Amino acid sequence: MERFDFELDDTFDLAMDGDLSVGPSDSQHIQLIAQSSPLNWKATPQLGIDAIKYVNGPENKKADFTKAVKTNLIMDGYKNIQVDLSAGIKDFKVSAEDAI
Repeated sequence: MERFDFELDDTFDLAMDGDLSVGPSDSQHIQLIAQSSPLNWKATPQLGIDAIKYVNGPENKKADFTKAVKTNLIMDGYKNIQVDLSAGIKDFKVSAEDAI
């Protein structure tokens, strides 16, 4: 089952087209988790990958990054998580199912 939430624009502000819009939000949830750091989320302070430290870090951190993605997405209620790093950490792709 796909999650729905308020849609965000490219700068993560609420998308407004005269009114708030709601749409599928799995990809924006994953983006926000990847970009945020632990302690950024009040409800789940341990949630957050801080992907920038992996992008700017050594190339041999791919296994650590993959583990961080999977761990954080499991905390957020996803399952069957596949992480594709073929284009590098900066352009990673994730497929996951909502466990709820």
